[in-house]
Amino acid sequence: ATMATTTTAAAGDDDLIERKKATRRRVRAALKELTETQMSAESTAICVSLLSTLQIFKETSDACVQRPLRLGLYVHCAKLREVDTRPLLKTALALGDACEVYVPIVDAPADGNDGVGPAMRFLKIQNLDKDLEPKTMGILEPTEFLVDGVTPRPNLEKDRATSGSNPRPPLDALLIPGLAFDRTGNRCGRGGGYYDAFIQRYFEKCEKEFGAQPPPLVALAYSAQVLPPGDVPMAAYDRKVDAIATKDGVLACTPLGEKVSSGSGWMGPGLGWD
Repeated sequence: ATMATTTTAAAGDDDLIERKKATRRRVRAALKELTETQMSAESTAICVSLLSTLQIFKETSDACVQRPLRLGLYVHCAKLREVDTRPLLKTALALGDACEVYVPIVDAPADGNDGVGPAMRFLKIQNLDKDLEPKTMGILEPTEFLVDGVTPRPNLEKDRATSGSNPRPPLDALLIPGLAFDRTGNRCGRGGGYYDAFIQRYFEKCEKEFGAQPPPLVALAYSAQVLPPGDVPMAAYDRKVDAIATKDGVLACTPLGEKVSSGSGWMGPGLGWD
């Protein structure tokens, strides 16, 4: 009986892997059909939608008196045909001390990952021109050190901001890429597992160490990346996104995503979503 169960599970895993591969092929082909003009237009519409909908971009002047807003936000890769996040990054960085921006850096096994699984960290940046450097495929990642070349750049997971007896998670929202999504929030990455591993680790920290609700996961996606419900296969360890920002607006996928897409419910930096 045990052997039969194991065989069935393995067969199920193989089936899931093949369905994910098929989904990736399908969406990559659709993305290749997009022209530069189409991608530029959709990226602009997506960023405009987020800037007008997400309260964290609109209410920072009064809300950040007690603690700066903290955002996790990726730097897009043109070769991968990801949604261009530069307007969001520029807007957030222009808020100065009222907003702290963290962007991802991927570690190879020799970079302190001890050879165990995919590793991604989020480091704080303050300037798009000075704080980033091109890495694999030309993807811009934060430099390890500040401009002095000696001081390590602040690491999101080591920045455990607290207020009295009320620990708070460092991020108020995490904006992420992906390859395919469906309208229920299912997400399929590009296969590296970096975001999956980071999100699992970081969300556990939010709940266990900070004693607070993890931030909403907001995906940015072209229309070609958003598939009908059920078309994106998910494993047990995969995590849904709460909302998907598209050219047509911010699509809610979970109850938390409803608060994000409605432009209401944010209680302020570090306080979470009501």
